[in-house]
Order: sequence, then C-alpha cells, then structure tokens
Amino acid sequence: MDEETLIILFIATVAFLIFICVFLALWSVKKRREALRAIASNMVFSFEPKPSPSPHLDYPRFKLFQIGHSRRGLNLMKGNYLGIHFVIFDYHYTVGGGKHSQHYSQTVAIAHIDDLDLPYFTMGPESFFSKAGKIFGFNDINFDTNEKFSENYKLKGHDEIRIRELFNMQVLYFFEGKSSKINIEAVNDQIMVFKPSKKIKTGDISEHLYEVSTIVNIISNAGY
Repeated sequence: MDEETLIILFIATVAFLIFICVFLALWSVKKRREALRAIASNMVFSFEPKPSPSPHLDYPRFKLFQIGHSRRGLNLMKGNYLGIHFVIFDYHYTVGGGKHSQHYSQTVAIAHIDDLDLPYFTMGPESFFSKAGKIFGFNDINFDTNEKFSENYKLKGHDEIRIRELFNMQVLYFFEGKSSKINIEAVNDQIMVFKPSKKIKTGDISEHLYEVSTIVNIISNAGY
C-alpha cells in the first residue's frame, strides 16, 4: 500500500470518526429534548426546546447568569409543582476562548414565591461560589453555632444581618443533614437551585424537583 493511499485512508478514518461523534452528540441532544418534552406533558408543564429570548435574561440579578459568555437556556419547562411555580431549563455558558475555552452546562430550577422578599444571597460548596464570591466581592457568612454548615457551604451576600435572620437553626440543621451538595441563589421572590456543571438526568427530574421544592419551602417559610 503506497503512501498516498495511506494518507487517503487516514483522512477518511478521521472524517468518519468526526461524523460519528457529531451524530452521537446530536442524537443525545434530541433524545434529551424529547424525554423532557414527555416529562413536561405528564406534569402539565409548558415546554419550549429553544426559547427565544433565552430564559436566563429574565433573571439579571443572578450571578450565575453573569459568568462567561455565549450564555443560552434550552429545554424550558414552566408549571406548578406542589403549589410552587417553577421555571426549569438547561443553562449553558462558556468561559475563556479558543483552545482555552471551557464549556459548562447545568439544569437550573427557579421557584417563584408570592409575597416573599428575600435578601440576595448565594450558597454553595467551596468549589463554585467561593470563586464567584471573589469575582463579585462577597464575604463569607459563618455561624459559630453550626460549624458543620460553615465547613460544607459558603454563604455570601451583602445584607449579612437579614441573611443571618433567614438562616435560623431549622434552616442550618436542614442543610447540615443533606448528603448532596447543592447551589442556591435567591433574591426577593425567586429561589434558584442547581448543581454546577450537572444536567439532571431525565429519569431523575421528578426526584430532583421534589428535593428542590423541599429546599424552597424551608427557605421561604423562614423568609416570611
């Protein structure tokens, strides 16, 4: 086999592998979209696979939606679950550019609670909101009475007095007892819950939404 034939075979193999990768990626996107469409229908939620404008633009105060560029929300679901109005979507953004770019995708669930007026705060493991806090100038809020909470979560926000009032003993013990670490941003009547860089599997949506609703109820009850 001559050199020219080897080159042609190599190029053809690379092209085929690229085609397979693209095909599998598109197939995965379509499979997730159709699964979420079915879930939304079963839950009597509305569903938009490619909403325009992107739903994250409705929440300008959330810091997650200010990080990076090429921000986009897909697979938008809206509806009521256990008496709470939810907006749920897959959120994507990019940090950096060129060969140094990093892409992040996560499922966010935003609860809207009537007549609630929360101080703005972020809460999450060290790995995410500690970095975001440095970017946006927040200070850690620690609780001497609940060292486990302060070790597991970084709580940040401008109005420390109101945030400390919100995070009473019931709220602190609740989060201390959680085995899975989650991230929260909240302001006024909106509470957003997500796990950084993690899209919730379609088969886990119902369980995840139940967990989120429990978190929302704990915070909102303390906030009234």
